[in-house]
Amino acid sequence: MAESSKRAKVSGSPGQHARLKGLLLATWPIFFVMLIAGYLLRSALPSPEIPQPVAGLLFIILAIFLAAFVNGSERKLGNFFKGAQGEEIVARELAFLSSDYRVFNCIESGKEALLPSNGDYDHIVTGPSGIFLIETKNWSGAITLTDGKILYNGKTPDRPPIEQAKSAASNLRARLSEACGETVDVKPVICFAANTFISGTAGSSGVVICNLRDINSVLSATADARVSTDIQRKAAAFLDRLIS
Repeated sequence: MAESSKRAKVSGSPGQHARLKGLLLATWPIFFVMLIAGYLLRSALPSPEIPQPVAGLLFIILAIFLAAFVNGSERKLGNFFKGAQGEEIVARELAFLSSDYRVFNCIESGKEALLPSNGDYDHIVTGPSGIFLIETKNWSGAITLTDGKILYNGKTPDRPPIEQAKSAASNLRARLSEACGETVDVKPVICFAANTFISGTAGSSGVVICNLRDINSVLSATADARVSTDIQRKAAAFLDRLIS
C-alpha cells in the first residue's frame, strides 16, 4: 500500500473512445442493410411493389455487400482495438510516474480540434516538469524519422503523427490557458507503444518522439522548466471536470 501511494494518480479509461468509435464505424452499415432487406422482403410478399425476379437479384447484391462489409469491418475493428490496446499499455507505464504527477486518459478534446482519434486526447500528464499531451501509436512496423517526418515502413502515414500531436497540444494549450487565466505551455509527445521507433528518442518541430520504455524518463527529464504547483492544481482541476 505504501508503495502504490508513491505513484501517479490516474484518471480516465484508456482506449475507451477508440473502442467505441471502432464499433460505431464498423457496425453502422448494418442498419442500412436491415432497412433494404426489410423493403425487399415486403416487396416479395403477395402484390409485390417490384417484380420478384428483381427482388431476388437485389437480395443477391445485398448479400455480396454484406459479405464485403463483414470482411472490411473485421479489419477496422482490429485497427481500432489495436490502438486502444496501445493506449492501455502506455497508461500502465505512465502510472509508474511519481506521486507528483497526475495522469489523465482519454479526455474529450472538443469538436474544434483536428485530432487523430476524432475528439479525444490519448493521455495528458501534469507534474512539476510540465504539462504533456501524449499521442500514442501502436504501430508494429519499422518507424523512422527522416527529414523531420515520421515514416512507417518507409512511407509517410496518411495522417502524419507530428502534425496530429502539434494540433492536439495547441488545442489543449488554448483551453488550459483560458481555464487557468494565464498562459499554460503544453509539450506534445508521441509514444510508440510497441517500441518500434528505431531512433529511440528524438525531437522534431517541437514534438518529442519516443518508445514506451523511455516515456517516463522523457517526461521527467524536462525538470529544468518546472511548472508551479498553482498551475498544476488549476490544470488538474479543469481536466477532472472534463473526465467526470
